[in-house]
Amino acid sequence: MFEYQRYRNHHRRQIKTILKIIIFITLLWWLFIFGFRQNENDIDNGIVEQLDRNQIEKSNLYAENEDQDKEALELEKNQDEIMKEFLHRQKENMKFEEEKIKKEISFGSIKSALNNMDLFSLNDLLGDYAKEIRKEDFKEIFGDLSNINVFDVVGKANNFIDNAKEKIENESEKPKEKEKAIAIKIPQNEIIIHKKEETTIKDEEQNLEDSRPDEIVDEEKEPFGHYGKAVTLPSDIPENIKKLVEEGWKNHEFNEYVSNLIPINRTLRDFRSDYCRDMQNVYSKNVPKVSIVMVFHNEAWSTLMRSIQSILNRTPEEVIHEIILVDDCSTMEHLKVQLDEFVKTNIKIRLIRLPERKGLIYARNIGASEAKSEILVFLDSHIECTKGWIEPLIDRVILNATTIAVPVIEIINDQTFALEPKDHPTYVTLGGFSWNLQFRWFHKQTSELKEPQAPIKSPTMAGGLFAIASKFFKHLGMYDPDLDLWGGENLELSFKAWMCGGSIEIIPCSHVGHVFRKKSPYVWRTGVDVLRKNSLRVAKVWMDDYAVFYNYATGFEKTDYGNISARVKLRQDLQCKSFRWYLKNVYPEKKVPSEGIAYGQIQNLGYGAKMCLDGKAAKDSPSLTVKYCHGLGGNQFWQYDGEIARDNYCVTYDAHNLMTQHCKRSSKQLFTYDPDEKQIYIHHSETVEIDSEERKLNEKFKASFIVNLVKPPLNVFGNNVVVGELGEPVHLPSNLSDEIKKLIDDGWKKHEFNQYISDLISVKRTLNDFRIDECKNLIYLKELPQTSVIITFYNEAWSTLLRTVHSVLDRGGDHVLEVILVDDFSDMVHLKDPLDSYFKNFHKVKIIRMSFRVGLIKSRINGFLESKGEIVTFLDSHCECADGWLEPLLAKVAEDNQIVVVPVIDTIDVNTFEYQWIKSINSIPIGGFDWTLNFKWALNFVENQIPTLPIRTPVMSGGLFAINRHFFIRLGLYDPELDIWGGENLELSFKTWMCGGTLEIIPCSHVGHVFRSKSPYNKDIAGRNAMKRNLIRVAQVWMDDYAKFFLMRIHARENDYTDVSMRLFKKEECKSFKWYLQNIYPSQFDVAEAIAQGKMRNSKFNAICLEMNAQSYKLEKCRDRREQFIVLTDKNELRRDDYCLSLHKNGQIKLDYCFGLESEHVWQYDKNSHFLKHTLVQNCLSIDIESNSLIMENCSDSIVQQWTFDFIKNFHY
Repeated sequence: MFEYQRYRNHHRRQIKTILKIIIFITLLWWLFIFGFRQNENDIDNGIVEQLDRNQIEKSNLYAENEDQDKEALELEKNQDEIMKEFLHRQKENMKFEEEKIKKEISFGSIKSALNNMDLFSLNDLLGDYAKEIRKEDFKEIFGDLSNINVFDVVGKANNFIDNAKEKIENESEKPKEKEKAIAIKIPQNEIIIHKKEETTIKDEEQNLEDSRPDEIVDEEKEPFGHYGKAVTLPSDIPENIKKLVEEGWKNHEFNEYVSNLIPINRTLRDFRSDYCRDMQNVYSKNVPKVSIVMVFHNEAWSTLMRSIQSILNRTPEEVIHEIILVDDCSTMEHLKVQLDEFVKTNIKIRLIRLPERKGLIYARNIGASEAKSEILVFLDSHIECTKGWIEPLIDRVILNATTIAVPVIEIINDQTFALEPKDHPTYVTLGGFSWNLQFRWFHKQTSELKEPQAPIKSPTMAGGLFAIASKFFKHLGMYDPDLDLWGGENLELSFKAWMCGGSIEIIPCSHVGHVFRKKSPYVWRTGVDVLRKNSLRVAKVWMDDYAVFYNYATGFEKTDYGNISARVKLRQDLQCKSFRWYLKNVYPEKKVPSEGIAYGQIQNLGYGAKMCLDGKAAKDSPSLTVKYCHGLGGNQFWQYDGEIARDNYCVTYDAHNLMTQHCKRSSKQLFTYDPDEKQIYIHHSETVEIDSEERKLNEKFKASFIVNLVKPPLNVFGNNVVVGELGEPVHLPSNLSDEIKKLIDDGWKKHEFNQYISDLISVKRTLNDFRIDECKNLIYLKELPQTSVIITFYNEAWSTLLRTVHSVLDRGGDHVLEVILVDDFSDMVHLKDPLDSYFKNFHKVKIIRMSFRVGLIKSRINGFLESKGEIVTFLDSHCECADGWLEPLLAKVAEDNQIVVVPVIDTIDVNTFEYQWIKSINSIPIGGFDWTLNFKWALNFVENQIPTLPIRTPVMSGGLFAINRHFFIRLGLYDPELDIWGGENLELSFKTWMCGGTLEIIPCSHVGHVFRSKSPYNKDIAGRNAMKRNLIRVAQVWMDDYAKFFLMRIHARENDYTDVSMRLFKKEECKSFKWYLQNIYPSQFDVAEAIAQGKMRNSKFNAICLEMNAQSYKLEKCRDRREQFIVLTDKNELRRDDYCLSLHKNGQIKLDYCFGLESEHVWQYDKNSHFLKHTLVQNCLSIDIESNSLIMENCSDSIVQQWTFDFIKNFHY
């Protein structure tokens, strides 16, 4: 056994020795090859020089007379031969360069394996090279193998490797003579035909600034298309060049000639933002390798090569496992042997050839099946990857294996091949679709995005470029193998990705350029409408009942879409969601015909009923025209739900013309259809009809409409500008026309806010998420009770009312059981039939109308009686609910059914409609009141408050709150004897607290509200002073003895107004108002404990009284005014409501807020002498007759220092 072990070890040593020798010989062979290639480079330089000389001679011949044409043709033929040889040499050089790079990389690996005596690694690294070494070479160099010293061989081999590597590096650093361009001279222009690529990866990595304009650049300065610049051909190019250009367009539907001028290794600018560049160091380091699948059919050589080189140059080598090229049976010669030779230059490139044309879908499935990596990246064959393109895609797929990551697709101009970064746009482009299942881009404002550089969810993808986990792709059944050739596969994959548990995201930090051709250059199968077949198949498998709209949009032509049973079973096995779920949760922007009032073609009954509204496709948006009705849907397929829409474009009236723009639910896009009169009206009641005076244009009818009566507002910002998104303010320019100024003035008169600006803003405008992080992280019960939302209105503006309702529905979700709109007998036209038509198909919205004006209080009671929800939420008609507004309210009421909850009420500016949100919990005000029972906001003095906890509030403003249905009934609803509006908030607040309930503000709920400075409506209907009557009733029912202090201030008597006996039945089970003041509103000074109150008269000037306004005082003639009702509190404060008379250290007397600096507020009143002495200076309050102001004087017997009050403590009223 021991002898056998010795024999085996000796045998191993011999094998190692032989392998080391093989390595040494191989390296010598490589050195020989390098020397041979250097000679070939010299030959190439000679060819270039010969071509250049021939070109100069040819240019001279063009100037000679026609007798020399024959000689010129001969020279041209000679040049063609030289050109062929030159291209062959170039191809060989390219192959050699690839081999050199590969060998440079191999040196380190071979040397490491040699030193470590790793036989298996050596064997793999040498590969087929060892087989080519002749036996004679061993004897010639090493002689008899038996005399070889193993360690000598190792030393020689290591030295050889070091020397060879150094030689290669030195050769690569030598400056090479720049290869001259071959040009055809034409008058005043020079067109470059061929040019050697000289750009390097190092150049690529520099983000240089270059302000020179796009032009045909001087070949001595930079190559064509440098940094993605446009290459523009001169207008007077020779006929032979024109022919080449035309052939390129015919073959490829892009300018192949220009593409061929541009190096396949051209440099590009860095498209990434600073944020994305910084993120490069954050992406996962140990990323899995990817398989890149690229399908092509008859692709141009330059675009195919540029696609591949951009991948190799701008993708970390360790990331690429393989590039799989799938040739879909190309017929062009350059894609045969020439491509085979290219593929051999890189071991990571694999070429799969299909024996017959199968199409992109089948070919991509083949490529994916052959791929070996965990992540697949699909790319088209006319793209250019930019720096840092792949890391963000891989990172996103690693984070979520069910995410399909799509790069931002930049446009490579099909004419000039320009690929340059654009200025940062105000929108991002997402993928959608039309109902005829054509892929469509649609825009989303960047202002709507929380983080503009974060991944953006997209309903669909264009389909050419994306990354996906291999397992997830196969889990989804790959592409449907029965989809034919090309078309519809992107929507099929998009639908099932979302519906079967995945998502599609556009990654803003990844940029890939793409040549978008206007049409395909390839011929599809004759007699087969491939796109319709595929689209119909996708609709039948994935769109459920919505598939019918594909037929409506394209016509009901019978098409064989094949057997779909296998795909239906796949959908069932994957337990995919419904297409309705997809529309609601993934693509809510998509207008659904079934949710409208009507859909189909819009036929004009004039001109023989042959003409239909036609939304002809245009570059930016469909243009509006009238054409003969064809009954095939498409451009004549419209949806009506208040808007007249085709896809996401709506008929829009700008006060002068009808056009189409992106649907925004603005007043300019809202129409009413009268089925009896068969007329279409703007919501202000204008009629739309064909203008017979301008019927024909080039023998076709032109779209021209007549609009009568009132015109809706003109948009001073332009018809396509979206304003007010994310709650941003809208500021009008100063140079407004008289027409617009009048519209603005009218809006203020009608509504006491800037209606004009409101109408410019979308009724579905976006808002920021105003919640703090702690609120966003809260988890609520899944089964929260639903709520009925009651909104009463009277003559509300159209845009504010609709914006309120949409914000409730859009941000309340399934928690909203119903929205009940109560019309308090409005008389504005837009609130009649147009409003009914608008909400006709909103199944959650119900409109009830009062038969006469009853006011807000009774309207709310009527709305409540019609409601069904366990919780009832009341809102005003000019609000906007923010994200997450409803769940916190419902959760709190569900927890305690005797809590009345109020959201944080943010301000919507009346002039600019800016949403001004309260950012800090300490800034959230609580509700209070003064002793004239005016509601006021008060400071929240709770310190170290946990930011998500509710804040107790003594009263609420009353416009917005949620309450348990049964608790509201137990409290007696609103007092039905309260008239119109006013005091109902105090009544409900008092009885909530006094009868066992709680009133709380919920910091995690935000609702914006338009606070008007005054009401535009006449509250005193038919001579009734509703506000005063209501407040007296509230005081008499709920304030006990404190009611008299309110009555004193308004100079009324208890028997002045109303019988409250019918309202007293609830009082027996409720606490006293004194309990309320002591326990709920202790910050309110107790007027019953006041030392003195009433008008404060000066004894010398008996007709002069102290009058306190908001933050100032003055001496005025005594009158029965609230401003002259002064209270000397039990804390010795002279105050009116929250402001106290103060003596400052500098001797000035001012009116200050009563909280803080208490020592400056303290006055002592002597009932006998009637002096008011300040405790800090022991001086008395007096009057300076000359200045008619208050001063401090040394106390004396002067009558000017004496003051009296109407009422002194222990008085009887």
